[in-house]
Amino acid sequence: MMRSLDALPNAPLSGGGTVTALFSEAGIEDFHGAARHLLGLPYGRTSDRSKPALVLTEGRGTCSSKHALLAELAHELGLDVRLTLGTRQAAKQAKAICAENGGAYLPGGICEIDGQ
Repeated sequence: MMRSLDALPNAPLSGGGTVTALFSEAGIEDFHGAARHLLGLPYGRTSDRSKPALVLTEGRGTCSSKHALLAELAHELGLDVRLTLGTRQAAKQAKAICAENGGAYLPGGICEIDGQ
């Protein structure tokens, strides 16, 4: 996890965004801390899939809802992180490509190779 997390940009939580405020209220100080916090939450559907912030308030989330919330946080912080969706097969292929090219793979099919 740590090698993969290091592939993501990091920034302190600042600004007036709604999602940023929710993470700050939970005592989280930076983007990497937010990612670690979400990883530690149990898997479970929230009461409304259209509201990713419920992951924090309800204390659970699916892979999709956790990734969507992290992408919203990245957007609020001005980080160059994009949410991409794909199939399990596509994720396996992405992992193989990352490994072949020395890139860091993150669950969900995200790969960073040479800062790209």
